[in-house]
Amino acid sequence: MKKYEYMTKSLSSISGWFGGLSIDILNELGNEGWEFVGIVSEECIFKREIK
Repeated sequence: MKKYEYMTKSLSSISGWFGGLSIDILNELGNEGWEFVGIVSEECIFKREIK
């Protein structure tokens, strides 16, 4: 069975200059194994598999 760890980041901490999500920050997190799950109440949720 796969196991995951989760992380939240505030929407403002991963926003670009114009208020949208920063692709550079999302790519950096993706390179660390984090997968974007969704946004709830101004919090972005990420998960990655625990190996």
